[in-house]
Amino acid sequence: MKIVRKTGRPPADAWSFRTGVGVDVRFGMPKYHCRYHGICRLDIDESDWMRRSAARCGTGKGWLMIPHAGFCLICFSRDSMTEKTIQTHFDGSFFRLENEIAFSDGLIHRIGYRVKLQAGNYRILEKEQGYSVLFRIISNLNTSTL
Repeated sequence: MKIVRKTGRPPADAWSFRTGVGVDVRFGMPKYHCRYHGICRLDIDESDWMRRSAARCGTGKGWLMIPHAGFCLICFSRDSMTEKTIQTHFDGSFFRLENEIAFSDGLIHRIGYRVKLQAGNYRILEKEQGYSVLFRIISNLNTSTL
């Protein structure tokens, strides 16, 4: 049985025993105004930028977890993405991230650390609800010390 909330993403226990943070994702490359491959922006799912984003940018929802130091797991909900977005970003075996991507201020405050996703090619794990990608991260500063 498929469990999906009205937000389009499954509860945390559907993919992992760890808790996480719901995220809005804009796909693409920042230097090309969010076109092509990769992630252009990550923010907490309470943000309203996704509703304002241009239609040509691929968007989706997901669940972000940091299972252990140095890694970030993002589970992308299939139901929240268009077929074109899925074909562009998840059709192959690897998710390509050509640039480091810094987390938004809202996401930093939610998880408590300044974090960047490292550039690289990351294996895509396809599941019934969507796609999971384990990214390497750079985390350098606890926000409580700011």
